[in-house]
Amino acid sequence: MVAEESPDVFPELLKQLADGLSIHTRIAARYWLALALVSGLTVMPIPDGGSITLPFLSKVATTQEFYPFAFMLISLLAIGYSSASSQGIRTRELAQRLIDNTKDKYLYPFDIHIQDVFDAVVSPSINRMAPLVQILQGKQQFLTRDSVAQRSRILVFYFGILRFVAILVVNIFPGYALITAFAKSSMFRLCPVWGIPVCLFWTVGIVAISVLSQSLCSDIDYFLKSVRRIQGTAEH
Repeated sequence: MVAEESPDVFPELLKQLADGLSIHTRIAARYWLALALVSGLTVMPIPDGGSITLPFLSKVATTQEFYPFAFMLISLLAIGYSSASSQGIRTRELAQRLIDNTKDKYLYPFDIHIQDVFDAVVSPSINRMAPLVQILQGKQQFLTRDSVAQRSRILVFYFGILRFVAILVVNIFPGYALITAFAKSSMFRLCPVWGIPVCLFWTVGIVAISVLSQSLCSDIDYFLKSVRRIQGTAEH
């Protein structure tokens, strides 16, 4: 146990973890924004033999050129996003372990819970839905000594819906776009793409699908832990 008696300042180690988590979430957000852009272009209906202008490159590409390019780019961005997102989850869980094992979790003399301070100072991840639920509780949204914030079943259900939609958008959509790019690029054939053996594309694509699946499982696991914490079966 971290034996602290009413700390009058935010713990330095927790501040360092908050800074680290903010870095990981910002990096993950940048990866995902690029991933979402390319994924959106990939699933757009483009007539066979048509062309598309690549954003930021000012280059017009035919469908035969674009879909292999999109497949490789989505794969690389998905790997980068999943890595940064996973490190963010690890950092948050490490910080949560520190918070849970602190003896007195309230900052003196304000009686502010260090969990509320930590949540306030970190950069939000693109799939963090908890604040939308917490703010609905008004004056009861913060943890106090007298009454630990509890969420009604309606709010827990609302949180579940929000997280489900976030998982669909953040994890499932890029996977769908990757499969779409693969199908429309005709890479199921054994012909080289741009003179590059197609097995290289397959390898990168398989790794991308694997890490997206891993990221999906991590998000679901973290979501279930959050629900238990919100319901009060685990300490907030």
